Amino acid sequence: QTTQGSAERRVGVAIKAGLLDVILGFLSIVSKSPSFLRFKPTRDTLGAAARVLVNVVHVANKKKARIAIIACQEGVSRELSSLRELLQKYDECNDVLNKLQSVLDEGTGPVARTCSVCSRILGSGAIFRCECCGEVYCSPVCQKISWRAGHHSICTEKQKKVYRTNPGMLEDHAKYMLGVWINHGEEELVKVMGETLVFPGAGAGVLTGCANVLHEKHDSNEWDQVSAMIMALYENNLVSKSDIGAGMEALGILCIEDSLDHFGDLFCQLAIRNLYTLKQLCKATAPRLNTLPKRFNMIRVCMEKMYHLHGREFTGEFFWESHNQVLVIEEFLGKV
Repeated sequence: QTTQGSAERRVGVAIKAGLLDVILGFLSIVSKSPSFLRFKPTRDTLGAAARVLVNVVHVANKKKARIAIIACQEGVSRELSSLRELLQKYDECNDVLNKLQSVLDEGTGPVARTCSVCSRILGSGAIFRCECCGEVYCSPVCQKISWRAGHHSICTEKQKKVYRTNPGMLEDHAKYMLGVWINHGEEELVKVMGETLVFPGAGAGVLTGCANVLHEKHDSNEWDQVSAMIMALYENNLVSKSDIGAGMEALGILCIEDSLDHFGDLFCQLAIRNLYTLKQLCKATAPRLNTLPKRFNMIRVCMEKMYHLHGREFTGEFFWESHNQVLVIEEFLGKV
């Protein structure tokens, strides 16, 4: 039952005492003797380090934690850079390295509040507040919506300010951006996303948020709009291929059976532009989707749609044989 304040203090103390250095030191040992990864204690230690870093990320943008992270940022960044080159082949190590980078991003990046209604990130512009409790909104419209939805019944003078951690904030911000795209078009979308890029990992965070939106919505129009928005962001150099990969990985995990057809259509839109491949999808979902039938069906749908679109041109990369579909899919799944 640790409060956020005490967690913040603990993280700050731990980082000052060398928590991140200890983790980097262990990774350095592994980089010199990769054979250690064959042993269960080594893998267990990496898993424990990853879990610790997840907890650190949750409070990394709080004052005491930020001070400690900023103090060691330069040294940690330098070590991360060298270790990435040495450990890029090893997934367990890369997972820990990515979480270490998230700690740095959270601890040194900007923090912000979000509109309580639409989740828009509130920058340096006008912020509308409830005079009683200080709840914040992006506009009078959202403030009125909140009031009519019952804010007046829960409003208190003791409400604390809530500053969001960047990943969760960016994922919620995706809903607002989709509304901007649908109601105001590409020009306004580009403007909003440009403002969002001050946050580390903005592209991946927003596209992961799109996955959450599609998990809640199952109509084809919503999927078409998200697909078009992703293309617009990419064409304006506001998201990268790796950002799209992060979003598709999240969507692949969340996608339900009823949405596999929509997922396949989105996959094809990305694949024909060389933005995402079936091999990436297989690798991304391998550790997470424990139910083989769902994963099998997802990959089968994507392969069938690509084959129908491109015929034999699809065989060059994925070795498609129409008479032997099951074997090819099982090879991707690691079954044979």
